[in-house]
Amino acid sequence: MTSSSTAQLYSFPKKAKITDLPFVSDSKARKGPQNPKGRSFWDVKPTGDYGKDCATGREYALAALRYAHDTDVKHAISWAIQSMPGYDNSSGIEVGFSSTITDYALACFSHIQTQERQA
Repeated sequence: MTSSSTAQLYSFPKKAKITDLPFVSDSKARKGPQNPKGRSFWDVKPTGDYGKDCATGREYALAALRYAHDTDVKHAISWAIQSMPGYDNSSGIEVGFSSTITDYALACFSHIQTQERQA
């Protein structure tokens, strides 16, 4: 799936629920005083195929960016990143997600730098 088709695949109404993201879930097993909804902001299942998992991570990042844009819930991306396993336990899904977020951040930074130089 290309990034443009993924971006079109995910479109969220202004009042979309965070659980509409493909990597966010609620589970009764996780419920407790600190987590009354049992919510996980990073509920992913790597396949073990690194390339496929990287592609899934990229798709999830594009969904997160689209969700943040469409709903103005910008911290949804931070919640996902904070919920990811540490470096030693990460899979291609985390690599694909973080690489895509980084690519978009750097593209925005370059655009802003260009605009500032032209001002």
